[in-house]
This record gives sequence, structure tokens and C-alpha cells, in this order.
Amino acid sequence: MYVELVMEAAAEALASSQLQPHVAGAFFALAACTVALAALLAVARTRPPWWCDCAVCEAYLTASWAGEFDNLCDWYAHLLRASPSRTVHVHVLRNVLTADPVTVDHMLRARFDNYPKGAPFSAILADFLGRGIFNVDGEAWLFQRKLAAAELASPAIRAYAATVVASELRSRLVPLLHSASDDHANKVLDLQDVFRRFAFDCICKISFGLDPGCLELSMPVSAFVDAFDAASMLSARRAIAPMQIVWRLKRLLNVGTSGSSVTRCASWTRSPRR
Repeated sequence: MYVELVMEAAAEALASSQLQPHVAGAFFALAACTVALAALLAVARTRPPWWCDCAVCEAYLTASWAGEFDNLCDWYAHLLRASPSRTVHVHVLRNVLTADPVTVDHMLRARFDNYPKGAPFSAILADFLGRGIFNVDGEAWLFQRKLAAAELASPAIRAYAATVVASELRSRLVPLLHSASDDHANKVLDLQDVFRRFAFDCICKISFGLDPGCLELSMPVSAFVDAFDAASMLSARRAIAPMQIVWRLKRLLNVGTSGSSVTRCASWTRSPRR
């Protein structure tokens, strides 16, 4: 009798041990399906911004604006001019564009502290600008602003800046414009490029003690300028991506334009004496 009871208990234990993995698998599959269903319901409720089907977002996602405008800023300016409120919401980027003077004054002066750059903005430019004044908020920004204000208010710095600008005007900008005005020169200048070079030379001299020489008569192409422009362009491409995970994955895997390219360009711009 005792042996029969032992045999029955052993048979029941064996049966339960064989069923246990199947039961666990069934429970796991049920839990996974429940989580997936909850996630789908949450997505359907929140309606992610990349699902937006408004005219502005559709034009942005399909890049149909590129057929009429050379760059994104020109398209934004067109949208702002056409908007009665001078304000446009680009849902896919979670951005609000405004050209309304009252709103701009409210954001930049009246309640400046209420409109920080935010973590997404800082993450996009972190490889390029680091933790500098242009990429931080709150106490860090206020501390750096006080340092910069105290430095720029110095009479010696102001006198040096005036000397640099006067020298750049006298030795480069005026001769360049004079050479282009010669009837026999047959030379065409892009004034936007000229004044951009002028500003870049002055800023580099004052800030870094470096003379890139961008405004020489030969209009040379500086490696420093190229690196700066490349880092700016690649960072801007990050900002126009509908989902941050795209450029973050590219940077993680070191592929595409959001890989290590920004870091390399930023490293060059942070070493201007090369």
C-alpha cells in the first residue's frame, strides 16, 4: 500500500513538472500580449507627433516645401508671413515658430526664465557646443553670462576689439571691395559671404587670438571655417529629425552624418591653433 502511494505521488510530481514550463510559457505570452496591447492603446491615445497629418507637417515630412524654397528657413519665413497670428506650430518637431513681436518680447525679456532651451536642445548641440553659455540653462547660464558680461565690459577688451575691427576694415575689407570695383577686374562678390568672412575673422582674432585670414584678396577657404560649418550643418540636421532616437542611434553606431562626424568637426573647432 505504501509503495502504491509513493508511486502515485511520483507520477503526479512528474506530470506537474512536465506541465510547469508550458504553464509558465502561456502566462508569459499572455503578459506580453497584454503589455503590447496597452502600449498600442497608449500610442493611439497620445497620437505621436509623427502621425500628424496637418498641411505643415505633411509638407515637412514629404519635403514638398523643397520644390519652392532653397532652404528650411525660407519656408519657415513664408509660413510666418502667411499666418495671421505670425505663429506656426510644427507638430512633428514639437516646435513653435513665432514672429509676433509681443510673443518674442514676452519670451526673450518679460519671462525669459520661463522658456529654457531644454534637455533635447542641449543634447543636440552637446557634441558641438559642450556646456558653454549657448547650450545651458538656469544657474549655469547665469554664471557664465556674468563672467562674459564682466569680461566684455572691460575697457581693455573693448579697445582691443575696436582695434581688431578697424584693422580688418583697413587692411582687408576695403581693399577687397576696392579691387572688385575696378572696371577691369571683372570680379563679382557675394556680399553675404564677404561680411560673413569679415565677422568670422574679427571673432576669431578677439576670442581665440587666431587669424584665419578668410578675407584675404584670394578669398581662401580655411580648414577651421570648413570644420565649423560642417559641425553646424550636422547639428542642424539632428534638430530637424522627427525622432531623436534616429540621430542617437546613428551616433551610437557611428554611421551616417550623425555619427562621429560632429565630434570630429567640433574637436577641430575647439583647437583653432592647428
